[in-house]
Amino acid sequence: MALDADSTYQEARRQYLNNAGYTRTKSVSEAELFEEAIRHLLIHIPAKAQHGGHESLDFDPEVLLKQLDDVREWLTMNDTTIDGAVVHADFGCFRT
Repeated sequence: MALDADSTYQEARRQYLNNAGYTRTKSVSEAELFEEAIRHLLIHIPAKAQHGGHESLDFDPEVLLKQLDDVREWLTMNDTTIDGAVVHADFGCFRT
């Protein structure tokens, strides 16, 4: 499921959890969905929340930002398409 501007926090969270195992499954499509979910979660989660003036919760986005870097690096190493074009290796000059 692709997220869009109308997607809720719960939808982004579900997509994040459903695709967090992209390294285990070695799935490029799951990694792309995981990346998309992280970007949405970073928008949806406030840096600080207060309830009744007595309780507060601070959110440090560093964990999600690290995961975003990790998934982008993984995609760079494992995605065989670049801008929709398939990359073909040329072993014409390879010696045996």
